[in-house]
Amino acid sequence: MAISVHETAWTSDPSTPISPTEIAEPESTDVTRVGWHTLASGPGPWLGLCQHVWITQSWFIAAAILYLLIGFALGAAYEQSISLGMYNDAHLVLYGNFLLAAIVWRMARQLYRHRPARPLRFVWADLTREFVTPWRIFNALPALILLPLVLSMVTSLKRIIPVIAPFSWDPALTEFDRLLHGGYQPWELLQPLLGYPLVTYIFSVAYALPALTLVLMMQFWLTFSASPRRIRFLLTYLLCWTLLGTGLAILFSSAGPVYYGRVAAGPDPFAPLLAYLSDVGQAYELPSLIAQTYLWTSYEKDYLGFGNGISAMPSLHLSMAFLLVLVCWRTHWSIRLATILFLAVLLAGSVHLAWHYAVDGYVGIAVTGLIYLAVNRALARLEGRVQLVVPAHGGKYSALLFKSWTGTKASALTSAEEPQLPTQQVRLDVGD
Repeated sequence: MAISVHETAWTSDPSTPISPTEIAEPESTDVTRVGWHTLASGPGPWLGLCQHVWITQSWFIAAAILYLLIGFALGAAYEQSISLGMYNDAHLVLYGNFLLAAIVWRMARQLYRHRPARPLRFVWADLTREFVTPWRIFNALPALILLPLVLSMVTSLKRIIPVIAPFSWDPALTEFDRLLHGGYQPWELLQPLLGYPLVTYIFSVAYALPALTLVLMMQFWLTFSASPRRIRFLLTYLLCWTLLGTGLAILFSSAGPVYYGRVAAGPDPFAPLLAYLSDVGQAYELPSLIAQTYLWTSYEKDYLGFGNGISAMPSLHLSMAFLLVLVCWRTHWSIRLATILFLAVLLAGSVHLAWHYAVDGYVGIAVTGLIYLAVNRALARLEGRVQLVVPAHGGKYSALLFKSWTGTKASALTSAEEPQLPTQQVRLDVGD
């Protein structure tokens, strides 16, 4: 969602514009450029920042809160416990490390570029004026607060999926995989290529910690980025977790190949794969085997904790990996290629490690793409104007935001307390 800023000067009569030169030392009314010192001048900048954030992120805020309310309703309806604090510590630690790394990278890059005579003063000015700014922090608050809550709710609801809809889709998904891959199970096609203990170990490691770290790095970027493309990815990220991780997971309730023999009747077509993985586990400590044991134990004991809950269809691993490709698509070709290769590794690993049916990954990728396109189209249709009116001089601020989705220019307002004070008007065109 691109945000363009246009400034016009007005007299107390909104219909009579005046030249900007008639206003002595006007303050910048671009909320993205509000400095820390400006916040001490009155309530206007605070109100302007808050309302700017609400206008540009209202859909994200509304969708997140609606999902949380639906989650609490489902928990109450099925008499299941809900926890919203499972990932607070993890977010605190990882965000702290990511922020430290970002600051160090920024300092090193700026010092190398500018070679200032006074490096400490230069770094402090750059960080406080360009990097750690009021607008960036205010802009990050909705995601910073709501995303950890949403992820905890996703886990809470994932645990009760078999209560809402018992695992029943595993045989159908297995058969669909077979028909889609020429009469073979996908793992059988991959086994000649990946069926080596060391290769399996590498795939198991890549599927675990790097995947989690990259997803949270992407979430960190979505939270704090100043990119105009941020909001489309933020909405897509939220909708992938909620619609795929809860909605489709309930609709196509399934446990996955590793648990097929425990939830489905008849012969287990994945028994040879599980036997191979068990043998590899004797030589290497496979993170996938540890996680699979943990999830089934949690399921049997009905335990609500970090990362638990069983759901195969669709694959959120592949959904997030594909979203990472979309996020990095406009970057350097090497980064784009690396994300595509990582997506391919996760797709193959999800099958080879018995986490998912191949169709789980296909659906996860396809639906993520559809959500991304739908979000872009929705933002384009909702394109409109936002007007921010603040006094041009210091003193008491009167900051009012209002918008017109029809595209017509709304009336300029002046402070009731300072009716004759010239104001500046900022129009924010919100759209893709």
